[in-house]
Amino acid sequence: MEQIARDPRADFLAVYNRSIGRNGKAALLYWLENDTDFFTAPASSKNHLAQPGGLAVHSLNVWRRLREIAVRDMTDRNEPGVRQLSEADEETVAVLGLLHDVCKVGVYHQETKRRRNPETKQWEDCLGYTFRDPFPLGHGEKSLLGTRPWWLWPTTEDKPERGRPGRPGSPPTNTRTPFWRPWNGGSVR
Repeated sequence: MEQIARDPRADFLAVYNRSIGRNGKAALLYWLENDTDFFTAPASSKNHLAQPGGLAVHSLNVWRRLREIAVRDMTDRNEPGVRQLSEADEETVAVLGLLHDVCKVGVYHQETKRRRNPETKQWEDCLGYTFRDPFPLGHGEKSLLGTRPWWLWPTTEDKPERGRPGRPGSPPTNTRTPFWRPWNGGSVR
């Protein structure tokens, strides 16, 4: 079950501004806020968070879970307490979690659909979403291209977006290093 953020836009902006420090972050955020439907778009047409603002909520949920996994995988079982992520790791987790679905801006279109009411058994009009993508490309590649005008992704971040953990060819997630490090010999930058 997806968590619902109290104020998805405010929460997204707080994490984005606190965690991301690279050049181009202001221009990318301006684009997201003013030239896209990122904060009003659904996360899908009929499945998870298929509601206005669902994309921002979903992105926050992915960031939260990704951060939990990174902290867990980097915590040494022999040392008490929870490991703190470095500033660079916090930024990588924020970029990957918050921006992993930038490819979904502008592709969900609200329209009237027909559905059968389960109680009355009558057909009725309802608002729903239709997916129309004018630029069909792989999910990860399209998210990378969507942010490319504002910054270059280090290779440690663009490869996880192409091959997410758990998919064939992806790195293992049961190691004590974050899943994005195996591609670059352990170096985040």
